[in-house]
Amino acid sequence: MRLKLLWTIMRHKWYVLYAGIRLGVSLKRLLKHDLSKLSRAEFGPYARFRYGDRDDRQSSRAWAEAWWHHYFNNDHHWEYWLSRDPKLRGIPTGGNLPMSVDAAREMVADWLAAGKVYEGKWPDLNDFTWFKKRRHEMQMHPLSWARLFIEIDKAAKLKW
Repeated sequence: MRLKLLWTIMRHKWYVLYAGIRLGVSLKRLLKHDLSKLSRAEFGPYARFRYGDRDDRQSSRAWAEAWWHHYFNNDHHWEYWLSRDPKLRGIPTGGNLPMSVDAAREMVADWLAAGKVYEGKWPDLNDFTWFKKRRHEMQMHPLSWARLFIEIDKAAKLKW
């Protein structure tokens, strides 16, 4: 179970590296990408959720905590940029901050790599079904939306 997850993470990191270099993400950022998935807070719950038995998948609280830990510790996720109240253990307060250009580029590289790992092919960015289904859930600052669309457009022009 843990080796399967480690293999998936390493494959994902490899494809993020490939896509990120093509999109102009710094090598330092790409090498640090998703390292929190190897942390105690994330690795065990991810392994149980993705590759565990049926009972393990029922531990939704552990999974949710690991998932939020990941978002709030990695700025290539839009959730990182939500304003949070430290008195409420980091619960989002509804406001949002503009995402950096580097984070937006890494987020697109992350999405491309996830498509390659989990779907077996690079996503078609001219008909980005995954994004179309989820974009209504994303709460981003207007500058973040602009940066995201610029990066998606740039990625769509590349041969994958």
